[in-house]
Amino acid sequence: MKHFIKIHLSALVLSLITLTNCFAEYEEKIVAADAANSDLFGGSVSISGDYAIIGARQDDDTASASGSAYIFIRSGASWTQQAKLNASDPVASHLFGGSVSISGDYAIVGAIGDNTEGSQAGAAYIFVRSGTSWTQQAKLTASDAAAQDFFGHSVSISGDYAIIGAYSDDDDGALSGSAYIFVRSGTSWNQQAKLNASDNASLKYFGYSVAIDGEYAAIGAYLDNAGDETGSAYIFKRSGTSWAQQAKITASDAATGDRFGRSISISGDYVIVGADRDDDGDSGTGSAYIFNRSGTSWTQQAKINASDAATDDEFGSSVSISEDYAVVGTYQDDDAGFSSGSAYVFKRSGTSWTQQTKLTSDDGAAGDDFGFSVAINGNYIISGTPDQGGFANPTGAAYIYGNLPIVNADVTQTVDSNTTFSFNDGTNEDTGININFTGVSNSATIQCQSYVETPADTAGIGATVQPIRWVITDGGLTFTNAEIRIDLSALPFTLDFPYNAAIFHRPTEGSGTFTQLATTLDGDTLVAHTNSFSEFTIVGGDGSLPVELTSFEAESVSNGIKLLWRTETETNNLGFKIYRSTSEKGDFQTIASHSADENLRGQINSTFSTNYNWTDTEVETSKKYFYYIADINLDGMETTHKDKIVSVTTNLVEQTEVVELFILAQNFPNPFNPSTTINYEFRIANYESGKLAIFNVSGEKVKEFELTDEKGSVVWDGTDSFGKSVSSGTYFYKLTSGAFTKTNKMILLK
Repeated sequence: MKHFIKIHLSALVLSLITLTNCFAEYEEKIVAADAANSDLFGGSVSISGDYAIIGARQDDDTASASGSAYIFIRSGASWTQQAKLNASDPVASHLFGGSVSISGDYAIVGAIGDNTEGSQAGAAYIFVRSGTSWTQQAKLTASDAAAQDFFGHSVSISGDYAIIGAYSDDDDGALSGSAYIFVRSGTSWNQQAKLNASDNASLKYFGYSVAIDGEYAAIGAYLDNAGDETGSAYIFKRSGTSWAQQAKITASDAATGDRFGRSISISGDYVIVGADRDDDGDSGTGSAYIFNRSGTSWTQQAKINASDAATDDEFGSSVSISEDYAVVGTYQDDDAGFSSGSAYVFKRSGTSWTQQTKLTSDDGAAGDDFGFSVAINGNYIISGTPDQGGFANPTGAAYIYGNLPIVNADVTQTVDSNTTFSFNDGTNEDTGININFTGVSNSATIQCQSYVETPADTAGIGATVQPIRWVITDGGLTFTNAEIRIDLSALPFTLDFPYNAAIFHRPTEGSGTFTQLATTLDGDTLVAHTNSFSEFTIVGGDGSLPVELTSFEAESVSNGIKLLWRTETETNNLGFKIYRSTSEKGDFQTIASHSADENLRGQINSTFSTNYNWTDTEVETSKKYFYYIADINLDGMETTHKDKIVSVTTNLVEQTEVVELFILAQNFPNPFNPSTTINYEFRIANYESGKLAIFNVSGEKVKEFELTDEKGSVVWDGTDSFGKSVSSGTYFYKLTSGAFTKTNKMILLK
């Protein structure tokens, strides 16, 4: 359960109100520093980590309705304006800010009124952050732009990819619509693909709503079915540089006028689609539909509605999804007056989605249109209210909801049984820790104190220490084990890579050496076990992962289960551990480690891709197994990759001989000076001629050898391609032939 407190910020005064429902929230209202009448600030919103972007498409700084967008940054529980964004070429009725999206250090802003390629052909602008500054990096237009395409009506960005909708494009008839994919290369953004529905036709509005996450894009077409507003949505998947339609999705109870596809959002294997005029409850009450991917299929998992649905609320006019949470806007809801608006938060448990809370602003009033735009990312929700200020002065606002972060807190609990105790007193004192005790044989008072600061001495830690620590005193309690559970959603900062985080412990506060506890991630909770208390902290979880794992697969082979994985980069990587279980949520056990198997040794530091494989021969036939891997860095810190669990059922057959098709032997001698020999062999007919390349620890290619014989040796004398001697150290040699690659390590000593 996420613990939320509501905070209303007005000037410099902070008042605290604890809500009665089980999913309370803190609320911060944000407005533009230069707010003005009819700017429509909040007409579009997006949030990513500690940054939010809000569009104000009718702001008139440079010309009437030229438009603007604003960046806000979070510090603790406060959000402050960091930048105001404008197009480099603003014009009247540009409507810059009509759509916005943010991902990491990049933001995209749509401007359907751009006339560069024709009247209202439209454009989108990319901005990049450097420190506290945001600058325009690119202006994007369609390669086949035409007047009144409305390119930029919808935008979404994820990493190096952006998608832009042009619902009025007429390639396949009037208002058939299109969407465009752009990809970043350095500081340039180039069109990679134009997307159209496989059944595109007139009056479809394909591209009215768009969303992108990783290699999947979702596109709404709410006029679909010959313009009768039944609506549909389409899923596209990227493979290399190509995008192909994977699925067309429609509501299980589709009906004329529902407008399915009016809004859309995607997160991982889940897509949510709004149908704001669905009439299950009454005319225009609205609905939203959640779809889940399994392989290449997308199936409806749930239809969600407001618990207090009413006529013309238009639930589903805006939607957003992030992991197990979804938020749905209902800007026509009238709790605080006509069109005051609201938003609803839903949470997934298994295959069910249930309403957690209903959000309305503390100062809600008629005409605000709260929920006109919504976005959720991690622990924060933002809701745009473009007409806030009343019908006479609609300057606009946005409201951010999220977890009240951990602050310095001191909570005690009397422990006298084997159960879980929460060190949250239910008001302002929340340490973010729950402890599950076992083996308790007496009664004692346990004190848990949290401090938003880095420990005074970090001996024993070789990675980034987060600015949070806890001191727990046992009060004389006798117990055998304590399961420490830290709620990451309550932290005053965001861990970019929680799988790369670990709990560290030392027996004396302020002195002595920290040791790493075996740490797992359970949803948004870090879990570790201890049999003693004192000082705890979190290490890692930020920056880039030490190993960038791009694929992890399993296949049944004749003698067991073969695991195959690929890394794009490795930093301080000693090697890997293999974990196995007979159920996805079962007890995973270590079955192999780099310390005992040289095939699991890493590349230490590498900037080129490396393929690994390992076969588990200790399996039973016709039995299903689950696997994940972990990497171990030079400091012994383990990073699990439980986000990539694979499963396979064995199908063992009798095997008399297993033949390797490619062999790359360990160099000899090793270490060596001045030269070493590397043997190789291709045991396959019609093999492709190969190459053997030498790399240093920085991933720079030192030398390359062409291999024309199917079997042979390469002698490396410790020189580069120019015949110059290289320095002592660790080097890697990589054999490549067609799609096959294999890499080994060697050491040059002088």
